[in-house]
Amino acid sequence: MPGSFAFTAPSTAPSAGSAPHSVTFTPGDSINYQTATTSVSVTVNPAQTNFALWASEAAQGLTNGINNTPMDDPDHDGISNLMEYALNTSPTLANPCPVVHDFVATGANTYLRLNVLKNPLAGDLDYIFEVASEIAPGSWTEVPTIYTGNNVSGTDTVATTSSAKRFIRLKVKFKP
Repeated sequence: MPGSFAFTAPSTAPSAGSAPHSVTFTPGDSINYQTATTSVSVTVNPAQTNFALWASEAAQGLTNGINNTPMDDPDHDGISNLMEYALNTSPTLANPCPVVHDFVATGANTYLRLNVLKNPLAGDLDYIFEVASEIAPGSWTEVPTIYTGNNVSGTDTVATTSSAKRFIRLKVKFKP
């Protein structure tokens, strides 16, 4: 049946997250049908942002043209603005490294894994995990990125029982 839905109390628009809200259906044929009101579960996703908007927010404390580019590090903690944005940390307060490594067992083998908590609003980024046996250009190989909500991880493909040295890193880049 043709008609329209509207929030029963439009001034109480839902916030980000899931919650019940009252809606009213108004039929197109009001002679033969009545309006109906019911409660529905509404899910509102938080607004996506991008690096430029994030860097220009007063809350970040960055100054346009001075310390607001992706590779700048105004707090000198070794974490670039791009990585601060990607990991939802402050670009002007020194942060401990927000990347955590651990080991994951699969069968009889154990593998090195890197874990991060990503910025849920950074929809313009790709999170890429790479492994290598040496730290040299061209030696890195991408491994699958696993997303579990805002938790992101990558696991090495070589078991820790091998005698080879292994390195794992997180790369963040803008989506094409």
